[in-house]
Parts: sequence; C-alpha cells; structure tokens
Amino acid sequence: MANVFNKTKQLKVVVDTSQPISIQPKNQIDLDVLIKLDLIDSEDMKEVSEFLDKLLAQEKYEGRRESNVKYVVE
Repeated sequence: MANVFNKTKQLKVVVDTSQPISIQPKNQIDLDVLIKLDLIDSEDMKEVSEFLDKLLAQEKYEGRRESNVKYVVE
C-alpha cells in the first residue's frame, strides 16, 4: 500500500519594490516595529530576519509558520 501525501503548491507573491508599499499597522506596537525596521540598513536585515525565524520556530506559532506563501522581491 502506497502512502499518499497531500502536497499543496507553494504560492509565490512578487513584491514590486519600485513603488511604495502600503502597510496598515493594527496598533502602535506594529507601527513602532515598522519604523524601527525602516531605520535598519540592509546588511543588518539578515540578522533581523534570522531573529524572526527563531521567534517563529516557537511552538505557539506552529501552523502559522508553515504558510504556503513565499514572498519574493523583484
């Protein structure tokens, strides 16, 4: 008997950064985080991204972190 796995194709969302991106923060903390992210230069963003990956690896985010959406900047 063969095992059958339900594989969902990952959706690719292309983000066009040549135009301003509109983000609607839900509260003051979200706004503060966005402002601080804007101040970080691109070479340090890798460190921020690694920190966020570690944070999202926590058990409480299980299910959310396994999104089938991949964001790509072009």
